[in-house]
Amino acid sequence: MYQIIANEIINRKKVKLSVVLNGENKGKQIVFNERNEVCLADDGMPEKLANEIWKQNGTGTIRVLDGMDLNQLDFQTLENLMSPAAAEDGPVTEVFTEVFTAEPELVIFGGGHVAIPVCHMAAMTGFHVTIVEDRPDMVTRERFPGAANIICQSFEDLSPILEKQGDNSFYVIVTRGHKYDQVCLEQILRHEYTYLGVIGSRRKAAHCRELLREHGFRNAEIASIHMPIGLNIGAQSPEEIAVSILAEMIQEKNRRQADCSPLSIWEWIAAHPGERAVMTTVIEKNGSAPRGVGSRMLCLKDGTTIGTIGGGVLEYAVIQAAARMKEDEIRIRWFNLSNEAGAQLGMVCGGSVRVLMQEVVL
Repeated sequence: MYQIIANEIINRKKVKLSVVLNGENKGKQIVFNERNEVCLADDGMPEKLANEIWKQNGTGTIRVLDGMDLNQLDFQTLENLMSPAAAEDGPVTEVFTEVFTAEPELVIFGGGHVAIPVCHMAAMTGFHVTIVEDRPDMVTRERFPGAANIICQSFEDLSPILEKQGDNSFYVIVTRGHKYDQVCLEQILRHEYTYLGVIGSRRKAAHCRELLREHGFRNAEIASIHMPIGLNIGAQSPEEIAVSILAEMIQEKNRRQADCSPLSIWEWIAAHPGERAVMTTVIEKNGSAPRGVGSRMLCLKDGTTIGTIGGGVLEYAVIQAAARMKEDEIRIRWFNLSNEAGAQLGMVCGGSVRVLMQEVVL
């Protein structure tokens, strides 16, 4: 099952994994591909439960009674279902679902002095970076060692590039002139994206918006552009401008998904089929805990780890608990990081996290 997930993620495809957290089906898992089709399920997964899981589109925990998602019911109906009189109908089943997507795509149009630090910082923060530039001497591997793809071509027809992208794409336009910025911008606006930013002054931005209206673009489309690009931190140097751009991009990315498991986990799994390890996952978060739902850490049998669920003594406690787990065991534990309980763990961040630990064959 984990090999299937790893293969899908490495090949930049969307995949959904659900695991039952309690009851007679505790530990059973089901995997859906990017077309929301079942590609693998543990034996005995109830059909009603699988159908309810199929409807879930995001990461989180659902509570199901006899195939019905309790989170979708009104309060009175929920109260009746949870009453003692209804208890004999069957226990409430908890299911944690996580939707995995590939690292976000960033396409930078332009290979000048701002593009270099943007590419470097974006690669460091988990973006899959493509550089597009029409000057051969400006788009070399030496200038952009962190880029996954380097493309030298005219800006006049970007359709071969844009048609490969999806709604999880980020676009940064930093070409050498207003003319090329406008050419890139108008083509990108006809496609889906998460983020679109254009470098330039407020005066340039106003002129650009005026041209877009003249060319038939709607106000909603124009309003989606970050122009001038980046957060207003008074940036001056190319490196400072890059920081402001990355900060704005990360802000937009995290509005969709605050945490995700690192690609390094799935690359390790793909390279070590059949190995045993303990997969630990944050399945619930309250307050100001350090990492969000979906954060993962893989605990290997030699005591090393890949990924993180928060660091510090919290992570140490989880690693110690994972080392004591038996074959095929599944545990769920709350870790309180606030007040006296948090002080005992050496944590001062506050909040609490619920951690799922599964001893699995990868």
